[in-house]
Amino acid sequence: MYSSWFRLNNRLIFAVFVPVIVVGLAVSFVVITHFAPPLTTSLQDQSDRALLHTADSAMTICEERLDDLLELRLENDPEMQAAYLQEAVHQIRATPRIHPAIHILIIKEGKDLLSPQLEYGKIWQQAAGNGSFVSAENIQEADFQGTPVRFISQPFPFWGLQLVSFISEDDYNAPVIQAKRIVFFGTFGVFFAVLVTLLLLFLFRTA
Repeated sequence: MYSSWFRLNNRLIFAVFVPVIVVGLAVSFVVITHFAPPLTTSLQDQSDRALLHTADSAMTICEERLDDLLELRLENDPEMQAAYLQEAVHQIRATPRIHPAIHILIIKEGKDLLSPQLEYGKIWQQAAGNGSFVSAENIQEADFQGTPVRFISQPFPFWGLQLVSFISEDDYNAPVIQAKRIVFFGTFGVFFAVLVTLLLLFLFRTA
């Protein structure tokens, strides 16, 4: 009697749980392989757009302050040049960041005007002098103080500035890693919940 019940249960387990496990794993694999890459690409594109927007905003502010100087015909006045430069620096500092992990350097004569107490400007200028960084409007990759970064470096000749916007690769990839974890644990979490529910229903019906 017990042997027949045990064999019957084994058949039911094989007939129900094995297909569920196989189908569940297959669906989970398809979801992860098909939905994770587009999500990853979308998040990376979003971070790149934020970096480009930050660089464009800094350049636009400098251009607007220079236009003000030219309109007033004060471009040859050193004091007014310095005053409008400080205004541009203040505006860039006050501009909200779309991505909180994006940093801006305004380098002039080896100093970062946004954070002159730090050595970022000097280090960046030395790296640029060694050919590690070049001016370009597109996003580039390099190593900064031992940290891989994605950056845009643009010159602003009137004030002798180098406008640098950058984000570390760790911060750049953080949303991607988090999204992959959510997809992975969400997919297998649902699969595990369904499996446990079937197991409990099976145990209650055969109890």
